[in-house]
Amino acid sequence: MTIPEAVMCRRSSRTYDSVLSDADSRQIDMFLNRLPKRHFGKGMVGMRRIDCGAGATPPGTYGCISGAHHYVVSYTSDAVNNLTRIDCGMISELMALYATQAGIGTCLMTGTIRDSAFARDACLGGGDSLLLASPLGRVLAPCLTEKLIGRMSRSGTRMPKDRVVFSDRAFTIPWKASPDDYALQQALDGLCQAPSAYNRQPWRVVVCDNHIEIHNSESDSNSWIGIGCAITNYCAMIGIRSDSLDIDGTDEQPIIIAPRPI
Repeated sequence: MTIPEAVMCRRSSRTYDSVLSDADSRQIDMFLNRLPKRHFGKGMVGMRRIDCGAGATPPGTYGCISGAHHYVVSYTSDAVNNLTRIDCGMISELMALYATQAGIGTCLMTGTIRDSAFARDACLGGGDSLLLASPLGRVLAPCLTEKLIGRMSRSGTRMPKDRVVFSDRAFTIPWKASPDDYALQQALDGLCQAPSAYNRQPWRVVVCDNHIEIHNSESDSNSWIGIGCAITNYCAMIGIRSDSLDIDGTDEQPIIIAPRPI
């Protein structure tokens, strides 16, 4: 499976086999070692694996996650701003795509985990901030709770392109693709497959002559992690690295500039 194929087929999973094989464990460690530590923020974002079967407190998921004993966490020892959160989303989504290629399920989680006993157990030191966690493991058939959550959140649905992709920064003129825009349409399809808190899909894209702009239509901290996930998916679809990206706006309201596919 290629990375673009992983972008299009990856789904958040909530029901897991509690046993992680030695082979899967080695692959996860290899993926973690391949991840970058920073893209736009001044601080570093790290990821590490947590085994809740070895004494760490599992996160409180209100029954949304079943069977998972193994998690990865994203954290930073530096001050947190929205650029840090974008970096967290970019790095965590790349980890999820690597896992998808290997047949390992994930579900990126933010929010209440940050103040839990799990956060204290997962962090490396007292000065670390936990940004995100994800269960890891072989996926089992969804339980009833997972099915109900999926229906309530409409987790498999995505907004139509005319509500997401525009020709102007006021987000009033939907972008209309030409016959030459096939590669861009495919890349935008991948961008829109990104996960986001409560499936709110905060990204808004402005298509310009030789680049696109990725904006955030919301203001809460979790939405910036979703923006980071969308950026990783777009880069994966057109085969570029993050050093091909640029940034506009401010540290607290950044706009990501990405090249159009050639």
